[in-house]
Amino acid sequence: MRTPETLEKPLETTQLLKIIDRMDESGDPAGGMHLWPNKSQLKRAVDSLQGFRRTTRWAFWVYLGFLAMLLASFLSEPNGFSASMTLVGFLGFLGLLLLSFFNHSDFYHAVGRFRGSESPLVIFFLGMPLYYLFYLHLERHMRTELTGVLHEMGLTPEA
Repeated sequence: MRTPETLEKPLETTQLLKIIDRMDESGDPAGGMHLWPNKSQLKRAVDSLQGFRRTTRWAFWVYLGFLAMLLASFLSEPNGFSASMTLVGFLGFLGLLLLSFFNHSDFYHAVGRFRGSESPLVIFFLGMPLYYLFYLHLERHMRTELTGVLHEMGLTPEA
């Protein structure tokens, strides 16, 4: 069971990696009593978390580029080049957004828990600019979830 301090303060990615590296290969500190994720699954979860952060950062910059191209096409006389660059920026943003959600989904599959409330359709209909506000919640929740799994397994950071 999780304690309130676990939910309040998720560990940083470097701390999570240090804990996972100290695990043995079985990854089951309870001696087979529970179905915990093993070391490779937990490493995959951390990799997915880092991929989620990276692709979201790229998506943010591509989105700003898309908005700049859109503004430039409105301020100047629109032509085929500016329209095609705007379309490429928008498609690049959507591609990175989908890759980000793939990383989000892969994280929860690696940890062995399903999160259905934050589907890509919910974010898309809330509006793409709001995604960056929601990203902060998703990233923190992913770190909290992984911290909680490690605490449930009895693994804590070194004091």
